[in-house]
Amino acid sequence: MLTIAHVLSPFLASPGSELAVAQPVVFESMRRARALAAGTVSVEFLAVTFPEDASALPSDFSGTSPLDRSVLDMGIFRERRKLPLLCDILERAAAATSASYLIYTNVDICLMPHFYRFVAEQIGQGIDACTINRRTIRSRQHNTSEGLSLLYEEEGKPHPGYDCFVFRREKLDSFILGLNCLGIGHVELPLLCSMIALSTAYRAYRREHLTFHFGDSRTWRARSFRDYQRFNDQQSVASLRALLERTGKAQELPLQLRWMLSTGMLVNRFLIPSWRALYGQ
Repeated sequence: MLTIAHVLSPFLASPGSELAVAQPVVFESMRRARALAAGTVSVEFLAVTFPEDASALPSDFSGTSPLDRSVLDMGIFRERRKLPLLCDILERAAAATSASYLIYTNVDICLMPHFYRFVAEQIGQGIDACTINRRTIRSRQHNTSEGLSLLYEEEGKPHPGYDCFVFRREKLDSFILGLNCLGIGHVELPLLCSMIALSTAYRAYRREHLTFHFGDSRTWRARSFRDYQRFNDQQSVASLRALLERTGKAQELPLQLRWMLSTGMLVNRFLIPSWRALYGQ
């Protein structure tokens, strides 16, 4: 049977905050999706946290070795935010499981009941890496675990951001992830581009109704967080350049991608199509 480990990084959110409301709904949506997939795919839940957030783990999630550093150890920032590094989360998850595939989602991404069954079907058809874009739900009338059935009925609108990643666990060692931190834009770029460059059959699912999210506040765009954004962009550029060198594609760079890597202006709607074309995905 196909084995999957689904990892996320929960934390003790402030009472009444968006994430304090969303996280329990996310956990319950994962449980329901796993129950529906029973007998088709074996799914284990992993949570990677800082020591002070360990109590945020639900009882049916397995912990890993705790995080012992944050982006604050990487530089000086205008506002101190103890944000975890995506590479640390993925490395701890990979070390804690023997599952064939890893799924990483942001902690505010809810699953539709057929999510794991869909992933298993795509893997069975030869896909070895994929991303699944969420749909944005505006209504907050039923954003509780008890109201999930009603939330499933809200179609929402497709969102261009990347927040759900599926890949072979054994591939992680070959990825060039950088030190990008969660909670800030472009955290996903090194992971996404490694998946495209180093997978044999990557696919992006952009409009399917498989995951959803409450609202689209994009608080990470605040002016006070711009130094964190610069940090993530610098890490992304370094990772992408290293990937190009490793794969021997540096001499094949299209002009648009060459410009973005030279200026650090990483515009996803241009970068990702260019990157996919470069690697024939």
